[in-house]
Amino acid sequence: MEWRVLFECFEKDWVVYAKSPNPGLNQTLNYLSRCTHSVAILEGRISELNIEDIHLIYKDYGNQDENGMPKKKPLVLKRMEFMSRFCWHILPSRFQKIRYFGIWPMSNRKTKLAPCQRLLGHKPLLLNLQAIKVILKQNLDIDPAACPHCGSSNIVIFIVSPNGALM
Repeated sequence: MEWRVLFECFEKDWVVYAKSPNPGLNQTLNYLSRCTHSVAILEGRISELNIEDIHLIYKDYGNQDENGMPKKKPLVLKRMEFMSRFCWHILPSRFQKIRYFGIWPMSNRKTKLAPCQRLLGHKPLLLNLQAIKVILKQNLDIDPAACPHCGSSNIVIFIVSPNGALM
């Protein structure tokens, strides 16, 4: 490259288009959670292998179904392109995924999560039927005491805990 070309670039008026680096807290957390808590590729996502390319199924987070879940779409990659993308997910030495570090592994949650919450002054949310009704009404504007079809309040509501007991 000649120096003359470099100086010509400085003489031009450049118009730079840049998006805001922070699209918002929810989008940032969604992105980071996908990167920090997942592996590079799950075996179940590979639908077909052949000599030339690899067929994958991926989640399109920009295109959601009626339930708000990302749609699954097919993707065909050449072997070298697949390896290149796979290598992006290899962590440098001494780095660990969050799920294997600190209080997040399942082996540590039972022993370390409660003391951490206590040190931080976290008070666990004790849910009963009345608390759940208030949360649903405030956050989702849903009245669980009213029938969603006719609006009648003459319905019986109970909550079954994971162990099968009625609350």
